[in-house]
Amino acid sequence: MASLIQPERIAIRESLDIIAARKRGRELALKIGFSSTEATLVATAISELCRNMVLYAKGGELLLAEARNSKQRGITVVAEDSGPGIKDLRRA
Repeated sequence: MASLIQPERIAIRESLDIIAARKRGRELALKIGFSSTEATLVATAISELCRNMVLYAKGGELLLAEARNSKQRGITVVAEDSGPGIKDLRRA
């Protein structure tokens, strides 16, 4: 089971928050040993999650944390919002 190391919560309300969250995610990925390409993929995923929060839920919160077990290190990214949700999941 992986444990979370130093979680950080980032409020997402506007476009500038997306840029900050993307930067923090990329920095965390590089810090724990991801390649530059992998860090860019993490940043891209964070951008998409946050963009959706701003556009469709009018904001939310992103949790970023290092995840570690005895063999691997990774990043946990959790996006939380109070938006309306997806009306038709099957269609989405």
